[in-house]
Amino acid sequence: STLIGAPHTMLAGNVTALREPDAIIINKKGADDKLATDQGPGLPKIPMRVGDTLEVNDQRAHVVGVCDLTKTFLSQPVVYTTYKRALNYAPFERKLLSFVMVKTDGKVSPQELCKRIKAKTGFAAYTKEEFEQLTMNYYLKYTGIPTNFGFAVFLGLLVGAAIAGQIFYSFISDNLKHLSLFAVMGASRTLLIHMALIQAIWLAFLGWGIGGGCTALSGFLFQRTELAYCLTWGIFLGSGIIILLICIAALLISIRRIFKIELWTMFK
Repeated sequence: STLIGAPHTMLAGNVTALREPDAIIINKKGADDKLATDQGPGLPKIPMRVGDTLEVNDQRAHVVGVCDLTKTFLSQPVVYTTYKRALNYAPFERKLLSFVMVKTDGKVSPQELCKRIKAKTGFAAYTKEEFEQLTMNYYLKYTGIPTNFGFAVFLGLLVGAAIAGQIFYSFISDNLKHLSLFAVMGASRTLLIHMALIQAIWLAFLGWGIGGGCTALSGFLFQRTELAYCLTWGIFLGSGIIILLICIAALLISIRRIFKIELWTMFK
């Protein structure tokens, strides 16, 4: 009744219209795709707009607003309505209430309010950050999503490390004559290793910049699709560290050629 859970960004209509009979608010992506009217093969879909009606489990629903939301994980349409009306739309279940949204009156912190709710009712209470972490932990613990994504990331790192190692090995092999010439001029093996290390770090920096730029560009191009995209500073920085470690590890594998340099190789 307080409409506390209503969407913040309305593209059409008004939140208060939810108090009208059979009123619902739908998200723009759902209105343009899943809930749009299909005219047939080769013809564009007709998006659902304010004033249209639809059926939800054989119950009439009247669209009074279209909102803009963050992309959902499963890319399903999102429908807002009052709790009493939602009981009619939802199929019969023993428990129809998942959670209740509350806010403080400004006199106590969310953490303190959660403690009071737990002590008073015995039910679980979470702040916004704790609820986000709870949701993420559910997907990490009870679904195969982390395993599938983790395996794909591991394969990418493995292939990247193998390619980087081969490139460094070929680079040192192809430049043994030049490295031998430096050795004849008085360069120590330590200096040669430092030269190769600087090249590895520079290569990692270039690869990180190009890869990060392409990733950001992909996110910009996909922002109007159903694909969810989020590149945080932690992921960006972590990927740079991993790339640097891969390049250094590949260098350490191929660097043994430098220890086997013989001065006569420059005359071959």
